[in-house]
Amino acid sequence: TREEKEKKMVESDTPNKKKLQEQIDVQVARELEEEMARDAHRMNEQIARDAEIARIHAEEELHIMIDGLDTNNETVAKHLHEYQQFATELPIGRIIELISDLVKYQENYAKVLKYPTQQRKSLARKQKREFSTSVLRNQAG
Repeated sequence: TREEKEKKMVESDTPNKKKLQEQIDVQVARELEEEMARDAHRMNEQIARDAEIARIHAEEELHIMIDGLDTNNETVAKHLHEYQQFATELPIGRIIELISDLVKYQENYAKVLKYPTQQRKSLARKQKREFSTSVLRNQAG
């Protein structure tokens, strides 16, 4: 009868719809996985590029630091050589006077280096005055 035929058509249609939906789901899942894999690949490439750029910058900074140290070493060697030449030509009295000046300079320099730390500790007015006076006294000789 007609009702039985319609019932069979509806029943046979339902498995086809389920099968079609499953195929669509599988296809969508596959496409999503491929897209995620492409995104992950792009991110890994970007991370690799960023790491290479960071390495290049670090290497450049290192070269700059090494060049600076080389320059400092050359300057120190030059001054040491000049000092040795100078020291051999000076009388003992003058050497003692220069060493005394150097000691004063070093004391002054040490105080100047300590000053920013002391400022953070909020020196008392008297301590600030004493510091300023000692710096001026040392500069005057």
